[in-house]
Amino acid sequence: MEKCKKHLVLIGAGKIGCGYLADLFGSAGYSLTFLVHSPAQTQKMREQGYYTLFVTGEQSGETVKQKVSGYEAFCTATEREQCVEALCKTNYASLHTYPGAFPELAELLADAVKKRCALGMEETLDVLLCVNVIDAFEQFDSRIRAKLSPQEQAYYEKYIGLVRTLTYRGGFIPKPEQLAEDELAVWASDYPDLPVDKEGFKGEIPEGVNLRLMDKMVGRAVAKVWCGNVRSCSLAMLSAKWGFTYTNEGAGVAYIRKCVDSCQEEATQAVLLEYGFTREELALGARAQKGEDWWSRMLHDGMPDAIFRVANDPIRKLSRKDRLTGPALCCLKHGILPYFLTRAIAYAFFYRHPDDAASMEIAACIEKEGIDAAIEKYCQLDLENQQEKLLLQMVRGHYYEILDWDPMDLEPKPV
Repeated sequence: MEKCKKHLVLIGAGKIGCGYLADLFGSAGYSLTFLVHSPAQTQKMREQGYYTLFVTGEQSGETVKQKVSGYEAFCTATEREQCVEALCKTNYASLHTYPGAFPELAELLADAVKKRCALGMEETLDVLLCVNVIDAFEQFDSRIRAKLSPQEQAYYEKYIGLVRTLTYRGGFIPKPEQLAEDELAVWASDYPDLPVDKEGFKGEIPEGVNLRLMDKMVGRAVAKVWCGNVRSCSLAMLSAKWGFTYTNEGAGVAYIRKCVDSCQEEATQAVLLEYGFTREELALGARAQKGEDWWSRMLHDGMPDAIFRVANDPIRKLSRKDRLTGPALCCLKHGILPYFLTRAIAYAFFYRHPDDAASMEIAACIEKEGIDAAIEKYCQLDLENQQEKLLLQMVRGHYYEILDWDPMDLEPKPV
């Protein structure tokens, strides 16, 4: 087998791809090829030949900028053949998109596997799954396998690696002045490394890239969403109800901080029991920098994060395996009362934004069918299960308490 190429194909050109993976691999001397969903963005990236990356220090609060250039860009919607070809010319790819794109991209990866197999390529392709979905590996693995013949499946198992990761670098909506300077501008934090599943690679570990090699990544991937993302999500949902625009505004409210910290602790207890970690073992894969204090960072004026970005798509975030309902159900399974998690879920049912179709769908459901129906539907509960029925009752109680509803009113009207 030839020496692995220092080249990365990035599937998705959003905040994680452009602001995290491109920086880590580009800094290590890797050439970059972006596979972009939008034809317009693809064309703009080609014509301009660079984009500006604004990086804000998580501890210093200082922002520096750099130009990322010398890349290639192909459109997954209109240049599929070129995208497949790019995946056949590399040993490394990274994938960072929303779950709605998973079926399409799994098919793209399957096509690349088919072509590599047909060409008899004996080089590996390791794909870093940089998404905040706890079963991303299972989704991609099953969808790719479904497209392959038995011979191609054997090839896939030998040469193609799907690598779980923990994406910890923050990505933010660029400021108007940043976009005025460059309409392709990307704004990110400076988190220094990317934890990856050391057992997931079929080929060599990427040379020179600041990766943190981890074990027990099934549990760690769940913990990242349940114990990490639950914190930012609950902060956003409570902050929205307070009428704030940015999460760092909500971070200034002591009650919100108490609820958020308690959500994280409940979720952590659930993960420790479900996956058999000690707190020390779990901490090895946690998001941390020397001297870091999460609340201090959230309150820092240099890094405001829009609630709209963090709370976006509450239908996904309320689903039974995701960052709110998932750990709450796991708590009940292990005899832990998820008081604060169910309170955060209740706040999520108040979230509204006219540009967030999912939030407006939930609002319409509550208005038409009532809060019980909405909880059952969007938390994906089985009310034949007594624990799940209890979860619904807890969320409902919090909801009406937040609403300040009089329990003697037989026909409450949610707002």
